[in-house]
Amino acid sequence: KKEEERMIGEDSAATGESSSAAEAWRGLETPEDVANWLRELGKDEYISTFVSNEINGEILASLTSEELRDDLGVVNLKHRREIFTAVKAIGGMNKVEDMLPEHGRILDHLSNVRTFHSW
Repeated sequence: KKEEERMIGEDSAATGESSSAAEAWRGLETPEDVANWLRELGKDEYISTFVSNEINGEILASLTSEELRDDLGVVNLKHRREIFTAVKAIGGMNKVEDMLPEHGRILDHLSNVRTFHSW
């Protein structure tokens, strides 16, 4: 057990991940753990897809909005936001731009519209 904890710490240091972030994902080591986590969030409809794609905590922490939507079938924006908020709460995805990059595109579009109409 001690050896396993030491190895996890070394892996975290090698990837630049803080030990507290590594600790946060310890409870979501397997796809079944993620399935239980989704069940707690009330997102049961996505469990089979997450399990069949072998999504564990490490992968969950690095998912993009596009991957959630296109690859995992979370097409509902509200559901994606709820999943990202829950991921952030346990130590993943620190910036809103990382979570839902389409917001940046929307803001760019609005900025262009404002510039066009100011002529």
